[in-house]
Amino acid sequence: MKAALTTLLIAALFIPAACSSSESSEAGVTAESGINWLTDIKTAQATAASEGKPIFTYFTGSDWCGWCKRLDANVLSHKEFQDYARENLVMLMLDFPRRTAQAPEIKRANESMAKQYGVRGFPTIVLTAKDGREIARTGFQQMNPSQYVEHLKKLLNAG
Repeated sequence: MKAALTTLLIAALFIPAACSSSESSEAGVTAESGINWLTDIKTAQATAASEGKPIFTYFTGSDWCGWCKRLDANVLSHKEFQDYARENLVMLMLDFPRRTAQAPEIKRANESMAKQYGVRGFPTIVLTAKDGREIARTGFQQMNPSQYVEHLKKLLNAG
């Protein structure tokens, strides 16, 4: 009886986690930053088309890239940036972790996108139209959230 109860408890703990990780690769994940990050380009393009917003494609090495971690801490995790992002952008994160396991299909898709956009370093942010046409690109900037929002607005208006 104890063994069956233990097995049931373990299954109850792990099945939801397994289901949510497969859903997050298509629909979206809410990062600790408070942003609803999509992880699939097709979903991001469909969302951008339906909402009429550009795509903020964030190429990151989340578990090893120091500049990515600084961008997260200095800008992406702040309410001012998050509010702007929710209202004006479709947020797409394409991650290139070194220590965190990643599904082979996600890894291939992310590598394909990095090749398509000529990404050579991290973090790289490519701002695109809903059809994938590049508008502008940027990365880590020594700016506070307010300055970064203004930086993005200028890039989007120039494109």
